[in-house]
Parts: sequence; C-alpha cells; structure tokens
Amino acid sequence: MRICLVLEGCYPYVHGGVSTWMHGYITAMPEHEFVLWVIGAHAADRGKFVYELPGNVVEVHEAFGRATRSQF
Repeated sequence: MRICLVLEGCYPYVHGGVSTWMHGYITAMPEHEFVLWVIGAHAADRGKFVYELPGNVVEVHEAFGRATRSQF
C-alpha cells in the first residue's frame, strides 16, 4: 500500500514530538510505501532533514511559504 502523509512544521525537519512519532510510524511499517508532502516556513530549509529517511519513503515533496517579514 502507498500512504501519503501531509506534514506541517515537523518531520523530517525537526526532532521530537510529532516528528519522532511519524518517524516511528513509518519505520514500523516497512511493507508500505510512504509519500511525504511536507510544508515548511523557509525555503532555505529545503532538503535539510534531521532524520535519515527510511527506504520505504519513496517520494518527498516540499512546499514553503513565500512571505517574509519584510513584506508585511
């Protein structure tokens, strides 16, 4: 089965809390493939994951907010 997870402000960018839970969830089910849609605040964080993604994560799509403080 292929499972899509939509994650905002957590996995795979930061340790702890929901991120730890999501990493455990994914690694506990190696028979399933995971597609991650991750939403972050800063485009500079693109690809800067603090977790090594398990082999059953088959796609990662990153989306970031466009506004900066100077635009307000």
